[in-house]
Amino acid sequence: MLRLKSWIIGVILWYLRACARLHLRIWRPTIIGIAGSSGKTSLAHLATIVLEGRLPVRQSKGKNSETGIPLDVLGLSLTSYSVYEWIRILLAAPFAIFRKEQASVYVVEMGIDGPFPPKNMAYLASVIQPHVVAVTNVSMEHSMYFDSLVRDVPEHKREKALLQHIAYEETYVLTQIPTVRAAIVNADDVWIRKTLRTIQATSITVSQFRKDAEYRLLHFLTQLDQCAMEIMHRGKSYVLNIKQGLPEAYSFNFMMAIAIGEAMDVPIDVAIRRLEVGFSLPAGRATLFEGIRQTTLIDSSYNATPQAMEELAMFTRTLARKRRTLCIVGDMRELGSMSKLSHEHIAHVLARTMNQVILIGPLMHNYCYPVLKRLRVPVLSFPNVTKAYASIREAIREQDVILIKGSQNTLFLERVVEMLLAKTEDKEKLCRRGPVWDSKRTTTP
Repeated sequence: MLRLKSWIIGVILWYLRACARLHLRIWRPTIIGIAGSSGKTSLAHLATIVLEGRLPVRQSKGKNSETGIPLDVLGLSLTSYSVYEWIRILLAAPFAIFRKEQASVYVVEMGIDGPFPPKNMAYLASVIQPHVVAVTNVSMEHSMYFDSLVRDVPEHKREKALLQHIAYEETYVLTQIPTVRAAIVNADDVWIRKTLRTIQATSITVSQFRKDAEYRLLHFLTQLDQCAMEIMHRGKSYVLNIKQGLPEAYSFNFMMAIAIGEAMDVPIDVAIRRLEVGFSLPAGRATLFEGIRQTTLIDSSYNATPQAMEELAMFTRTLARKRRTLCIVGDMRELGSMSKLSHEHIAHVLARTMNQVILIGPLMHNYCYPVLKRLRVPVLSFPNVTKAYASIREAIREQDVILIKGSQNTLFLERVVEMLLAKTEDKEKLCRRGPVWDSKRTTTP
């Protein structure tokens, strides 16, 4: 039965890939491919803002997998995951091949979940061949699916070995896709920087520290209602002002979006103006909301990796200044053999940045909670969101700055954000909206 199921899945994937490739051959868009361990959706969103004033653009908006990409190429979407819904999609796919497209640029995220097809980058590249690519970073994400490659590696060397395998997948788009003509490179990421000598396409580098980078961050300032950065490009400095506080890591997303614009003949001053006027964030990615009791909510509930968790915790401390900080953080999933080490590391980060911590999920309880208790940080731990509701309300004080962040799947921490919103209408701005997600949330403890 298992073999039959695998065969059926393989046939469906082949069918969707073939339909998507045929549609792309007819459509013939310029394809912008965005890869990296985190920040893909935010960068894709910013790049779309930069390009929209010059060309009609379509964005994949988080659809980045072996099924998500071909379905998005074809303009098809699932309203549920039932057998009947899949039959409807498969019947509609041949007709979608010939539908007319208005956009001449397609911005698509390319997300890997493992080292083997169809979860790896080589498979995604067999579906879609980008012309401009950008890789945000390489960090510990979905590492449990790489554990089989490092079984014989000693524990103290395992993190480096895992990152090496993850880096190969994430940087595949920079070095091994022949259609790529421009590659946007995060020159501060040690794993990405290693590929510079092997990139055949024109490389455009971004950096905080390297003076030889095409785009270099000179200064960065963030506060509650403003974020300002000064960027050096070819000997001239430019200032970008955004009317919202943001983590410093977002400076790379802005520089990369501007660099993508350069690769598509959008001048830097034009790109900056478009970002300043049109800036917004994808739902659940460091969005600021007014919360109950005059609190400030930092909604990063869409997902969590160790690197992103650390960045958001530091941002919360910076934004709060003298105000009290509280975080409601959930498990970081799919880390496999690195789960214990990663959660323990985050515990130390939270101890430095938070006045109070509320943990959600078994991984946070098993690995993070003991460290925080030992460090005498005020901490509460709960197996799920439902059991935490009452304690969360009791823990909040006037004017707290509150971070909400955790992995997706069974946590759905956007429920915490919704509970704490000062304006109930803001719930429509949260992540995972719609009947399918509403149903999942109501049946999840």
